[in-house]
This record gives sequence, structure tokens and C-alpha cells, in this order.
Amino acid sequence: SKKDIELGQKFLIDDTAWFVVETDYISVKNIIYLSLTEDKIDNYNDNLEKQLANYNKLNSYVINLEKKEINLGINEEYKINAKVYLNGILYSDNINFEILEGSTNISLSGDVITGREIGNSKIKISMTDNEEIYKILTVNVLEDSQNNINYFINGDSSIKWGRTKNYEIVKTINGEKQEIDSLISIIDKDNICTYKNYNNVISITANTENKIGTIKIKAIVEDNEITKDVNIISLWM
Repeated sequence: SKKDIELGQKFLIDDTAWFVVETDYISVKNIIYLSLTEDKIDNYNDNLEKQLANYNKLNSYVINLEKKEINLGINEEYKINAKVYLNGILYSDNINFEILEGSTNISLSGDVITGREIGNSKIKISMTDNEEIYKILTVNVLEDSQNNINYFINGDSSIKWGRTKNYEIVKTINGEKQEIDSLISIIDKDNICTYKNYNNVISITANTENKIGTIKIKAIVEDNEITKDVNIISLWM
């Protein structure tokens, strides 16, 4: 197997569910011994046709939005920042935008919304390759101008052993990136990573000692504290 088989891993074999209670990687070279105990088939999570357990957790695509609801003034613009993640890893920024409601209240040019008339609108933001993967953005057009301010840590949710990934502290106003200063730190109770700071970017390297676990990135920016959990995982995950 190219992937570590962990205790509790579930399998479907000949329409019967099993889970791993013991593993042996060392007794015989290139052979893995597994002790399995019979389990119940979950008709919601397991796929009997494909003989795959926990099928609903595979290939989990998610569209990530800065905000689910924004306020705009007349003639005020907002840039939609939307990306597709696959199992927590950045996959694509190929996104479709469609006004579902309130087409007279806003105009939409690419990923930029402009407030036109007072009222409420809804925009469907979907994955180009699969329109069933989508989020709805609510837009409230108000009489007075509004600033939609957002702070976040931009980066993947996991790092494989020995790999390095960068995480950026970002502030946006109406979807446009702003120059900021921030104070970044790492909470790493199990000593599973090393890191370096570069202004608003922190570069994190996962350990090479086969240790897995979770670290937390913490940043202070303009009196706001923001955090992000990052999982350290094996090369075969």
C-alpha cells in the first residue's frame, strides 16, 4: 500500500464491512498483516456498488468565500474572492458567477459586483467543472456606502512530511487586498514543524520524523486575532 493503513480504517470486502484493530508492518518484508473486526455497513456513508467505505468523504470539493453576505452602497464595487479546495488543498479558481435574484439591484462583470439600486440580490458561485458544487452570496444594496472588511490566513489546511508551504495574513476591503502589518506566531505543542516569518507571510516546514498532528497559526492584525489550524500528515495521505 502506498498509504499507511491506520487503526480504525474501514473497508468493504464482498459486501461486508470491516475495521482495522491491529497492524503489523515489520514481521515480513513488503507484507502488511491486518487484524480486522466485522462492522456495520452505513448506507449513507458507504458505497456498496463501488465497494468503498466512507465514500462520502472522498474527493470533497468546497468553494471557499470570504463572506456569505455583503453590504454595498450605490455604485460601490466588491470583488468576489472565491476558490475551490479539494480535501482542504487549493484546487482551482475556475468559478462561474450567476445572478439568481435581484438582477436590477446589481451588475456583475466577471468577479466584480456593483451596487445599482437599493434592494437584495443573490449570486450563485459554482465550480466550473461541477455546478452542483456551489455557494450563495447575498448582496444587500443600501443607500449609504459600506466597507466589507475581512481578515484571514490564506493557505492550505495540511502539509506533508518534509514539505514547505507559505501562509499569508490578508486583509481585504470590498474584496481588494490591502497593505497591513501583522504579528504571527505558531502554536506547536508536539514539535512537528519549523517556520520562518517574512513580513505578513510565514513559511512552515513539516517534520521528517513521521510525526503527525495539528499546529495553529495565530496572527494579530489591527487589534484582531485570527487563527488557522494546519494538519501535519504523512506523504501518502
